[in-house]
Amino acid sequence: MRVYNLKLIPLCVILLLSATCIFGQKSFSPKDSKAIINIKETYKEAWLKNDSERILSLFTEDATIYPNGLSPRTGKENLRKFWFSPSDTKTIITDYDLGVSEIHGDRKMAVASGSTKIKWTMMNKDGTSKKYASEGNYMTVFTKEKNVWRIFKHIWNGKFLEVKN
Repeated sequence: MRVYNLKLIPLCVILLLSATCIFGQKSFSPKDSKAIINIKETYKEAWLKNDSERILSLFTEDATIYPNGLSPRTGKENLRKFWFSPSDTKTIITDYDLGVSEIHGDRKMAVASGSTKIKWTMMNKDGTSKKYASEGNYMTVFTKEKNVWRIFKHIWNGKFLEVKN
């Protein structure tokens, strides 16, 4: 006849319930949804402030962006080169409307999609400038790293049109 340690039963029940709560969470919690919306807001605000470090901090180290009509860029350094390399022109985001239509996910990955409207000015060293605008859609995949949501994949589309003054 086997003898079981009855003192371990409550501990086992607690561990089992904890594991079920942690690993059994299939649905996307309101807290997770709010975190994703906050990332999208921070992303927009950082672009309006031209804060390259803040923008890049929202991405995973191995993130990939899929710029409209261009080759994908993978890794934070490639994102930095694509968006923030020194050049003869300076890009200033003047207006950015980032709508979130849907958010779906689980405890480790999430997807947000929506519309985007953006306006920017390209300033040349000689003082001349051109204004542009674009409207389109985006899809962003997020992953949770050490309990913090980060952008893992980001794709967008839209026509870029020069805006006449």
